[in-house]
Amino acid sequence: MNFENKYYEFRDNNLNPRILYDIFSVLFGVRKMGLIHIPIEKLDFIQKQLTEFNLFEVAKRYLIISKDKESRENLLRDSYDVVNASHVELWFSLDEFINIDPFKNPGKALSYPECCVKSYESNLGLSNFYNNYIFSNDTRYYKLNRLVVLFNQDLMMPDYFPCSLSCQASSLLIDKCNQVVLDKFPKEINENINKIMKSPLLLWGENLIYVPDWEIKSNNIILQINSNVKSQKLKDIFLINEKNILLLDKKEPKLLKFNHLLDLENLYLNFSDQSQEMYKLKYT
Repeated sequence: MNFENKYYEFRDNNLNPRILYDIFSVLFGVRKMGLIHIPIEKLDFIQKQLTEFNLFEVAKRYLIISKDKESRENLLRDSYDVVNASHVELWFSLDEFINIDPFKNPGKALSYPECCVKSYESNLGLSNFYNNYIFSNDTRYYKLNRLVVLFNQDLMMPDYFPCSLSCQASSLLIDKCNQVVLDKFPKEINENINKIMKSPLLLWGENLIYVPDWEIKSNNIILQINSNVKSQKLKDIFLINEKNILLLDKKEPKLLKFNHLLDLENLYLNFSDQSQEMYKLKYT
């Protein structure tokens, strides 16, 4: 089977190729079970794909979209009326007769870290995750950088919310998955997604800013402020905890501290009109 072609096959069928990350992590033994959420009209396509991969559908339920009141996320809830369902939750495995009830403890069935499972189960929405992701003082792992999906859909990790972007257990899970997944994707796609997940994120006032064109020189980080820059207002992403509102600084930008962006001294913003601004670097 040509795994690289699968990436383009999914894309051409208007399905995020990220789904293949979850499929490959099960197919090559990192996890016993996998989970896919898809629009209901894509069910036949996915079922054919699982058959082609010699994977078995072991559980399924129909869902409907509901809005998370405290974040930008759409949540999927049980649909009691199958006719009006918008999505399908599909569980799959290499073992046709796997003796696990995935609905009893979904996170455990998916081999997610225990800390992340507990964190997810104790939250009614995803606002607390975003508060942690953006305002934590801990160094984050860029390979857990789920924040990039606020600006584009490319991501190279399982489809879940780690309890934090500094979660060591999640980092180990990603390492195990990447060892069997990454060589199945086209090289240029891997390189591009890796670049996307490493792109600096600035917290400036009430805005989160994504800067894809950047470089590091002599312990300084230089950001190109051009048409590729994207931003979102925090209030459009999640409900900010009151204690975190005090951390917003409208005068100076703060760089989210990721493991590949450490021990830097100054932040330079180079604008398209050739002007430049320099700030003493502050992390968040």
